[in-house]
Amino acid sequence: MSEPAFDEKQIKEMIELQKEVSKSAEELKELVEKQEIELKEVGKTSKTTGEKIGKIEGEVVNLNTLLAEKVELITKSVTEVNGRLEKAEATLLRPDFGKKGEPVKSLGERFIDTDEFKHFQSTRAKRINAPYQFKGIEELRQELKAAAIGAVTSGATSAGALVRPHYLDEIVMLPRRATAIRDLLGGGVTLSDVIHYVEQTGHSAIYTQLTAGILIGDVTLPVASSAGFSVGQDIQIGTGGSAETVAVTAMPTETSVTILYAVTIDHPIGTEVFATRYNPTAETTMKPQSALTLVERTTPVRTLASFIPVSKQVYDDANQLKTLIDNQLLYEMMLSEDDQILWGTGAGTDFLGIMENPLRSTYAMATVPGQTRLDAIRRAMNVSRLAEYPVTGMALFPTDFMEIELLKGTDGHYIWAIATEGNVRRLWGIPVVETTALIAGRALIGAFKMGAAIYDRQQATIDMTDSHEDWFARNMLAVRAEERIALVNMRPASFVDLAF
Repeated sequence: MSEPAFDEKQIKEMIELQKEVSKSAEELKELVEKQEIELKEVGKTSKTTGEKIGKIEGEVVNLNTLLAEKVELITKSVTEVNGRLEKAEATLLRPDFGKKGEPVKSLGERFIDTDEFKHFQSTRAKRINAPYQFKGIEELRQELKAAAIGAVTSGATSAGALVRPHYLDEIVMLPRRATAIRDLLGGGVTLSDVIHYVEQTGHSAIYTQLTAGILIGDVTLPVASSAGFSVGQDIQIGTGGSAETVAVTAMPTETSVTILYAVTIDHPIGTEVFATRYNPTAETTMKPQSALTLVERTTPVRTLASFIPVSKQVYDDANQLKTLIDNQLLYEMMLSEDDQILWGTGAGTDFLGIMENPLRSTYAMATVPGQTRLDAIRRAMNVSRLAEYPVTGMALFPTDFMEIELLKGTDGHYIWAIATEGNVRRLWGIPVVETTALIAGRALIGAFKMGAAIYDRQQATIDMTDSHEDWFARNMLAVRAEERIALVNMRPASFVDLAF
C-alpha cells in the first residue's frame, strides 16, 4: 500500500490559510465600522478607506479560494486511502481464526491489535506510516490447516463468539380478564370514610290515618281527611302483613269513606290509609295530603390492597419486572373490585354486591316454558321497566352470549344478527358487556348508572417500603397496591338478576 497523497505540511498550510482569512476578516470589519462613522460625520467615506476596503475584500476572496482547494485535495486523498483499505479487506475469504483454543477475532479486531494502530492511537498521528499488511489468501489457508481448525462451527474457538442470544423485549403474561363492571356504574369522589345518603322507600299520593279503630265486617272508615279520594278508587289500609286493599264507594263526609266490601282484618286507631293517585278537589275544600317514606343509609369505605415481596436489586435492575409487578398488582386489585361489586356478601369487610343484594329484582327463564335466552332477556328488561327503571346495560357470561349468537330458526339460519355500534355489542338495543366475572347461567340487566355508584376515597396507588420485619437488612422490598372505595347501592331494585 502506497503512501497517502497528503502529509502534515498540507495540514499546516491549511491552518495558516484559515488564520489569514480570519485576520483579513477582522481588518475588513474595522474598516467598515470606520466607513460608517465617516458617513455619519461628513456624509461620505474617504478615498483611503474605500481603497483599503476594496483591497482587503479581494484578499479574502483569494484566500477562501485557496482554502477550498486545499480542503478538496485533502478530502480526495482521504477518500483514496479509505478505498484502498476496503479493497484490501475485500480480498480475504474470511478472517484469521488464530491459534487453536482461542476465540475468533474479526478483521477489525486484528487491525486494532497491530503496533502501528496502537502508535497511531497514542500519538494522534494524522496517518499510519507503516500500514498493516493483511495475510494473503493462500497464507490464511495454510495457517488454518496447520492449526487444525476445520470447518466453521458454533464452538467457542470457531464462529460461536459471533452468535448472540436474541432476547424478546416483552414478558409473556398470563391471559387477563377484561374488567368492565365498574365502568357501567356511576360514581364520584369522597373525602370521608363513610357515605351517608337518604333513600326513598315509598310514596303515597294520598296519605291519611284512621281516627278510630275498625273491626272485621265494617264498611265505613273514619279518617282524618277524605280529600282526593274518588268512587271506584282502590286504597290500601295498613302496611306489611296486616295490609289490605279495598274499593271506595262514597265519601259521605270530609272525615269518612265507605267501601264496597267489608274489611277482613281489625285495624286500630292511627292505621295508615294510602292511595297511589288523587283526584281534583273543589275550591275552598280540604286538599289531600301526600307522603314520602325515607330511610337513612350508610355505606363504609372499604380498602382493597395486596403486596408482593421483591429484592431491591431485582426491582432496581429489571425495569420490565418492575412494570410487571406494578401492573400485575393493579390488575389483581381490579379483579377483586369487580368480584366485590357483583358478589360481595356484605359480611365483615365485604361490600354488599349487586348480585347478593336481597332487594334486587329477579327473573328466571323457566318462568315461561320453552322460551329462549333472547326471550328471557327481553322479559327481564320488562321487569326493570315496569319498576320505572329504564335499562341502560347488561352483562353476560361469554358462554351465554355465544348461545344467543348461535340461535337458529327451524330452517337452520341464524335468527339474530348481533348489532355493533362503536365496537359495543347490543341486544334489544341495549349495550352488552361480556365478562367472566359473572357465572354461566346468570346475567345482570338494569339501570346501572341509577342503581349503584362507586366513590373513591383513595384511587389506586402503588407504594413500596423496606419497613417490614427484617427486610431492610435483607435488601427486600414490599410493593403494595391499594385503593379505598365505597359501593353505594342506591336503587338495588333497578338491577334484574336473570337466571337462564
